[in-house]
Amino acid sequence: MGQPPHNVPTRRASLSQALRALRRLRGLGPGEVADAMGMARRSFEYFEAGRGKLNVDRVHQVAQILDVDPFAILAAVEIRSPQFAVRCAEHKLMTVFMIALQEFDASALDDIARLNASTIISGFTRIFDALAKEAKEGEDFVEKWMGEGDPPPNGQEDHAPDQPEAPDGPGGSTDPDDPEPPTKEP
Repeated sequence: MGQPPHNVPTRRASLSQALRALRRLRGLGPGEVADAMGMARRSFEYFEAGRGKLNVDRVHQVAQILDVDPFAILAAVEIRSPQFAVRCAEHKLMTVFMIALQEFDASALDDIARLNASTIISGFTRIFDALAKEAKEGEDFVEKWMGEGDPPPNGQEDHAPDQPEAPDGPGGSTDPDDPEPPTKEP
């Protein structure tokens, strides 16, 4: 794992930068968020500036209003990376992680205590390396995952085995999105 940058923001600065970036991402002003939270604009600005004690319930309330990941905001504060909250805004990575963690806790129970640190580090490293690779592949991964270019499941053909394949062209495409159905040859 790499060394942390020298200019790491404080927890308060991380919270402030994350909240401000998420609010701007959603195109809202401080007054709009304050109104939605039922609080005075000055109180919201105080909270958004990272002043006072961290209020987890308020973080969840802001996240709900902005439709972002509350756990990513909290993680961003701890890892001192405000942009992490922004990166997770759409897909809610940390909420998904927390649900998986909850399921892991419910299934493994006291066996969790028997895991050693190297096993945990190795497991998370493999998972995060795989996620980083898939994220870098971008659209290629999505297309592969959606099955474009892959054979149909169970090795089935797109057409019946005893019929010849229809030629492409007007009236002969086998593309399901083609408005003209395939024509039968006489």
